[in-house]
Amino acid sequence: MKLVLSLTLCISMLSFPCHALAAPIKPLIGDEFVATYTASKHGLGVATVRWQVAALGGRRFSIESVTQTKGLARLVRRSTTLESSQWHLTDTQRVQPASYRYVRDDKPARNTTIRFEWPQSVAVSDVAGQENRLAVPPDATDRLTLILALMADLSTSRMRDEYQIAGRRSVKRVRVTAAETVEIDTAIGPLGTQVVVQERLTAQGTPTGRVTRYWCAPTLGFLPVRVERIDGDEKLTLAIEAFARGPDTATR
Repeated sequence: MKLVLSLTLCISMLSFPCHALAAPIKPLIGDEFVATYTASKHGLGVATVRWQVAALGGRRFSIESVTQTKGLARLVRRSTTLESSQWHLTDTQRVQPASYRYVRDDKPARNTTIRFEWPQSVAVSDVAGQENRLAVPPDATDRLTLILALMADLSTSRMRDEYQIAGRRSVKRVRVTAAETVEIDTAIGPLGTQVVVQERLTAQGTPTGRVTRYWCAPTLGFLPVRVERIDGDEKLTLAIEAFARGPDTATR
């Protein structure tokens, strides 16, 4: 699955209408948590996705995303994708990645590791043994820490207009805008959400046509409880099924 949870978004200062987001914000960045989702393609459940954030000590954390095909999709292609990142929470509540790993059991040629060398403003990626050195800005993320950066920035009302993501062979750009506030029904109950729209940009800054919408719940520290990505005729949706704070398995 190419969805990042592969998750990322923007606006330097945000204010939220109190009628839509009346419940208090409960910070999640800096806490351990587990969230599970169902991934659907054109309305058909195709995979389960599990995110887990664990504390490593000294303001260091890890996030792991495991995607496994299910149902009819599993009959066509059995696949497990593992993504993991280690990151540091700065004194200013910024998410700074240290390393990233991508492993897909049915496509080993795409397996990737990235390490961030912040003193040199460089990210070094290794794709199936081929090394690439990428110049990165001081606030760059990887595919996984992008969603954590979004959550942290939404929680502190300092979203940016654009985020940059260190990828396999290049640095990707995304533009983010805040849209409506809306209450939605989920498997863990009704939740007020802030909708955020992400657009993938070319190196020149023009939209590529890939658009992702996030429904972020303030009561869960702006964790996305629904994600919808449209890329041409392809539509992929994530819907939360379970959530729990702490290192234990999430339950409804």
